[in-house]
Amino acid sequence: MKSLKEKGITLVALVVTIVIMLILAGVTINIALSENGLFKRAKGATRIYENSSENESKLLEEVDKTITELNKEEKIETANTLKERLNGKNSVIGKKVGGLKGDIIEKYDWQILYVDKNIYLISTDYIELTDYPEKKVNDITYKIKPDLQGEYKSEFSGVIEGYPYDEDTKRIPISEVGKKLNADFEAKEYYNENKNSNLQAIAYMLDTEIWKNKFIGSNSDKIEYIVGSPSIELLFNAYNAKYGTNYLTRVKDNKYGYEISKDGIVWEDNIADMLDTLDTTFVILDDQKAKGMRLASPSSKDPTAILHANYSGGIGYNTYDSLNEVGIRPVICLLTNVQLEEQIDGNFKIKL
Repeated sequence: MKSLKEKGITLVALVVTIVIMLILAGVTINIALSENGLFKRAKGATRIYENSSENESKLLEEVDKTITELNKEEKIETANTLKERLNGKNSVIGKKVGGLKGDIIEKYDWQILYVDKNIYLISTDYIELTDYPEKKVNDITYKIKPDLQGEYKSEFSGVIEGYPYDEDTKRIPISEVGKKLNADFEAKEYYNENKNSNLQAIAYMLDTEIWKNKFIGSNSDKIEYIVGSPSIELLFNAYNAKYGTNYLTRVKDNKYGYEISKDGIVWEDNIADMLDTLDTTFVILDDQKAKGMRLASPSSKDPTAILHANYSGGIGYNTYDSLNEVGIRPVICLLTNVQLEEQIDGNFKIKL
């Protein structure tokens, strides 16, 4: 049996141990429960995390709201503002414009060709022969003859008789718009006493009445006029504006029509490699439908010749009745007060 002395030592050790444990427990509890204790720090950390998550959610909501508002914000353009955006790789020339209304017009896509005091649009593709308008004179109907080579290639022998030389005015009946689009020809008074058959074909392409009636009917609140093709003057104005070139046109003294130049020194009735073949505003490289676009301007080559822009980028000519596999791409001139809404993809839509 242990002695009383040994039992006393054991009891003292136990008491000391208990006291030490109580002291440690008190310290631990104080650390955990004090003003800056572990529990409060843990709760504070949880609160900070919850607040940061809430703030992050609010921030993301604000960003999303701002993006949505920006997407909804209207970017309105007019002819005056678009005139400043014609040049360079960010040019608006070639951008598509949607929202046009009309009997035939909605069948095709349209893109910006040029801008001055008006916005000019051109069809992105050749139009079908069935969409060429007819000309009626004294109960006689003149229309494009069907082309056995396809649905898009045209010749004008079937319509030129609808534009006879007028013995009273001493002119072939060219529309007022046609006179402006071929301004040099009009300025030199070469329309006067000119019976050339190429001018009769040009009169058909620039007959604003028949083209407007065919394509839009009575729905003309956004459109000033439509013609069958761009003139060489309009085409070069657009190309020079976008690419910074200085292509020139002039009417030759033979009164047949236009000759062209890259530099103002050498003048020709046809020049290869003038237009960028990758820019579909001016050239349709795919020649399956047609091998070029007729232009609404007479050529200086001879009294039957009309200019065209071919699929390889050159400006050439062929006769009005040629089956040289060319088609046309109509041009729309919008009213001066028309506004366009710029879309996220950089294209435009007519503002209603």
